[in-house]
Amino acid sequence: MVIDLGYDPYTVKMIPMKLEAKEFVLIPVHTVVKNLPQYSDFMVSDDFSYINNQSIDKTNFATLGSSNRYTLMSMLDTASIIKRAHQILKNIEEEKCTILQIDKNNKLYSCEFTLSDYWSFTDKMDRTTEINNKQVEKNLLYNKYTLDYVETESVKTFTPDYLEFKFVSLDSVQVFQQACLQNNLEPDMQIIKSRHLFAEVGAISKVLAAGFILFSLLMLFIFTNSFISRHIEEIKPNLGTLLAYGMPGSLIVNNYLTVIFIVYSAAFLVGLVLSLIVSYLLQLVFQVPFIFNYQIPAMLCVAIFITILYSRSVIIKIFTKTPGDLIYKR
Repeated sequence: MVIDLGYDPYTVKMIPMKLEAKEFVLIPVHTVVKNLPQYSDFMVSDDFSYINNQSIDKTNFATLGSSNRYTLMSMLDTASIIKRAHQILKNIEEEKCTILQIDKNNKLYSCEFTLSDYWSFTDKMDRTTEINNKQVEKNLLYNKYTLDYVETESVKTFTPDYLEFKFVSLDSVQVFQQACLQNNLEPDMQIIKSRHLFAEVGAISKVLAAGFILFSLLMLFIFTNSFISRHIEEIKPNLGTLLAYGMPGSLIVNNYLTVIFIVYSAAFLVGLVLSLIVSYLLQLVFQVPFIFNYQIPAMLCVAIFITILYSRSVIIKIFTKTPGDLIYKR
């Protein structure tokens, strides 16, 4: 939320809150977290909960009554505020300017004027509008009001309709539910049920994924054994002739292993590129988040390595025969 408002979450100290057209108060920020439960945007105190659910006339949380203090805010500098205020205001007794650090990138310049007369909320709005109308530049001035403490103990405070609990593990939810039912409380378990269902679907998906990977590895070994055995069986006379003429058997084995490595590596790279393209399209069209699990490519690399070792054992086993046995297919 803080990032969406354009502030730095690590250094933000206060956030301007709009009351009327050009009337603001500065809400202090105590801390910023990455996320809150139940998709909440912010967390406030009991006082602010009461303020948020009542009108300003009832809470009086901002100093909107008549006073002889008139505060203006600007996004440029205090000198421009003083200069423009003196052009309209003729009853200034004292002025005090401060710099308000919103975050590391944003500042507000505030000047408080003590007047000889008391002005109402409407008078201050009219004076601010008059000052802004006399300026050609786009730097507008805004009325700033200070926050008053709201004594919520003496009034009917805002009470939440429900309490929310966050559990680290789903296993402890059932115990909590039983304790609530024993005390005549009915917890809303809709979210918990959906989480349980999601966890079950996730577990089933993991089992299916692991089974699919193991099945793929098994098919890879069967295909490699069948392909190599059938291919070498067809060209045994040729290989026996080469061995008879003095070609080292290790050279033939290494050539086969190189071909197998190139074929499987090409298939792995093509599959990886296609999966990335499909993931990008799913994220672009259906807003499915892209999650890269490095364990799957690592497992496939290990599978390719094991397949090459297995192929080497199959090929070496065939070449243990003599050249004559290979030539006559014995």
